[in-house]
Amino acid sequence: MKTAIVDQPPPIATDRRPAWDIVIEHVERRQETNAYDKTGVVDRVLGDMRERDAVGRQRYGVPLTSHNGRDHLMDAYAEALDLVVYLTAELDEHGVGPDTQIDTSILPDGWRLFCVQSMLRDQVRGIIRLRALIEEHAS
Repeated sequence: MKTAIVDQPPPIATDRRPAWDIVIEHVERRQETNAYDKTGVVDRVLGDMRERDAVGRQRYGVPLTSHNGRDHLMDAYAEALDLVVYLTAELDEHGVGPDTQIDTSILPDGWRLFCVQSMLRDQVRGIIRLRALIEEHAS
C-alpha cells in the first residue's frame, strides 16, 4: 500500500512535555559526558534549538509535543527531503555532485564539501528508512 505524502494539520495543544525540551536535555547530558566536541559549536547548536523552539511556538501557538494531531514520521520525512535538496544545492554551487570523487587536498573547500557530500548520502539512506517505516505503519 502506497502512503500519500500530505500536508499535516496544525498542531493541537497537549499536556505532553515539549519535544524541544527533551532534545535539549539530551544534548546537554551528552555534552556533559564529553560525547560531543568542545569547540563551542554544541553551545551554539543548543542556542539554535532554543530559537527554533521559540519560532515554532510563535508560529503555531503551541510547543511541539507528541499526541498533537500530527504524524511525526511524515513531518520528519518532509523535512529530510528538504534537507537533501539543500545539501545538493550547496554541492552544485561548487561544481560538485553527490557522486563526484572529491580530492580534499586540491579542491578549495574540499574537506567541507566532502563532509556535505557524506551528510547527503547519510540523509538519503535515512529518508529511505523513514519512508519504509511510514509505509509499514500504514499497512
